[in-house]
Amino acid sequence: MTFMSLWRHNPIRSRSPGGYLEEAGYQWDEARLSGQLIVAMLGLISGATALVGYAHGPKPGLIFLLPLALICVVKLTWSIARPRIVVFEADGGISTPNGVAKRFWVERLNFDQTEIASIELTADGTNWGVVLFTKEGRTVLLSHAMQKADARLVAVQLTKALREIRESLSTVESRQRAAPAAHAREIWVH
Repeated sequence: MTFMSLWRHNPIRSRSPGGYLEEAGYQWDEARLSGQLIVAMLGLISGATALVGYAHGPKPGLIFLLPLALICVVKLTWSIARPRIVVFEADGGISTPNGVAKRFWVERLNFDQTEIASIELTADGTNWGVVLFTKEGRTVLLSHAMQKADARLVAVQLTKALREIRESLSTVESRQRAAPAAHAREIWVH
């Protein structure tokens, strides 16, 4: 018997027809399941209370419950439909199609992978997250509001993806440098 995972996490690997790694990354859910359940229950209770209340006659106090229910539905849908994704690309770029923590509009990081010094855990009270540090001292909060074990898994998987794309790029570069020497011919001029 198999169970559907309540927390999505997927390595991302994309290879060229020649077998070279073109993309390496990771996808994960940032929101805690307990938080999603609380939002769902709040939306359900406020929506049901408003509808049952209005069925027995309009009551001015219930007018605020319908927007609250709508906000809960939107928040829940947003957190489920938009997992966090970080992809390291063969051209050196870093894409974040669904944004980073607290900045959902950031679809690409404005520095190259070679600038990454480390990917680590960070903590803020009871919330854990994943942060990327650059060699120049910049800090990018990739994810937050996670359990410690989930954040550690994401940090390890992103570090692994970064290492794999760097190794792949160095292999491609060494093969490209070796290719002209392998095909060189001596030409004799008389």
